[in-house]
Amino acid sequence: MTRPLRVFLCHASQDKPAVRELYGRLKTEDWIDPWLDEEKLSLGQHWTTVIEDALENADVVIIFLSHNSVQKEGFIQRELNYAWEISLEKPREAIFLIPFRLDDCQIPRYLSARQWGDYFGEKKENTYQVLLRSLKQRHLQKLQLEALESAEREKTEKEAKLKAERIANAKAKLVAEQKAQQESFESTEKIAREELKRETTEKRQHELREKQELKEKKNTFSLPRTSFVARFFIIGGIALVGLLCFIFGANYLIQNFSTNPIPTSQPTPTSQFDTLNLDIGSTIIGEDGMTLVFVPAGEFTMGSETGFDDEKPQHQVYLDAYWIDQTEVTNGMYEKCVQANQCDSPADISSHTRKNYFGNSEFDNYPVMYVSWNDAIAYCEYVNRRLPTEAEWEKAARGTDGNIYPWGNVDPKANLLNFNGNQGDTTEVGSYPAGESIYGALDMAGNVWEWVNDWYDDKYYSSSPSSNPPGPTSGDYKVLHGGMWNDDGYDVRSSYRNGYDLAFSDYSLGFRCSRSP
Repeated sequence: MTRPLRVFLCHASQDKPAVRELYGRLKTEDWIDPWLDEEKLSLGQHWTTVIEDALENADVVIIFLSHNSVQKEGFIQRELNYAWEISLEKPREAIFLIPFRLDDCQIPRYLSARQWGDYFGEKKENTYQVLLRSLKQRHLQKLQLEALESAEREKTEKEAKLKAERIANAKAKLVAEQKAQQESFESTEKIAREELKRETTEKRQHELREKQELKEKKNTFSLPRTSFVARFFIIGGIALVGLLCFIFGANYLIQNFSTNPIPTSQPTPTSQFDTLNLDIGSTIIGEDGMTLVFVPAGEFTMGSETGFDDEKPQHQVYLDAYWIDQTEVTNGMYEKCVQANQCDSPADISSHTRKNYFGNSEFDNYPVMYVSWNDAIAYCEYVNRRLPTEAEWEKAARGTDGNIYPWGNVDPKANLLNFNGNQGDTTEVGSYPAGESIYGALDMAGNVWEWVNDWYDDKYYSSSPSSNPPGPTSGDYKVLHGGMWNDDGYDVRSSYRNGYDLAFSDYSLGFRCSRSP
């Protein structure tokens, strides 16, 4: 059964009624699978990522143009640009981008070379029929291409199978030859060992015969018999010498044992070490000037029973004591690592609203962003620290009382001054002390998402160790926590977790480091 044609509807929010009407018409065609955000997005999904994935998987993108979308700034332009970049990878003859006017607006210059349709006024119905014809043409192109790719894939798989069989046969032949050679060698070696054993036995028997003959020759000669008296004096002399040796030897041992007693073992004194009296409120300064706050050893509540499935089950976790950065690593700190040739520069020097963000002294005390997980690892190693584990990050944020947010359980929408969420861009680190965790950690909600060390696994909590969990041993994504500057709801819960490719960077990603005592 052939799959339906995937059609992505790219539009401005103000054009939703007209787009929804066309979506309904396309939905009735059983060979078309239209994609509309309000129909396809599920609650809790990261809509930026989902939309980008849908664009990459689309067979056709219908771009709805109106005065709203052409003149509007914001995410619609980012969506249009992303669709345009994907279209550049398609063959020129492929029907991929279809401009669709909803009013008498100006076609953007980069789309003017493509045939467009007017879905308004008297042309509306005729344009719809032309659209169906164009989509059928594109569907046929995709089916032919996929059939060709399937044939190529089968051919490649068949060739790979034949190659694997040839290799297996060659290996089997080689193993058989090696086995035959080994058996031949062992047979030759066995014959040689038996020959050596025979020669050795014969030589030994010859030596024994010679000794026996020599002994027999000696026995032919006899010593003169000695008298009884001579025997008595000989035996008595030997006994006397033995007695004297015993007496003098015993005396020597007694004297030596009395004057030089064997020393007894003494206990080795042990070194004494003073222990630091550390507790909540203790701080140290890192090599980069970062203040680190102390998190004592003990249990805390990890995960959530009311959150998403990857936060369940809620469970108790014991952690050893550790230090964690009070704030996210700043532009100024990260720039020193770049200048020392120990870190790569961020993938972009801008922020959401600022063209010159990284490298600008005005923003030295703002969180660094556009850094990948690999970049975060490199920086933490540069300052002799490490990325925190997911469990360490979550405990530092929510404490031991199972708080939903770093500041407690108050809904952030009731007091937006608690953290940098829905602020339009990053702010200086530590600008919202009202959102401080019980350990003194700041910006654990909002400002930028923060990388942690663990691989992401949505089922990990069901089998996570109860003591110092290190996270899964492998995976495709690394975990992020803490939300960002445009999040004001569920994303900033301390237990909310997300996963991204470890090479990914964006204007929403930063990090902080930690270290063991």
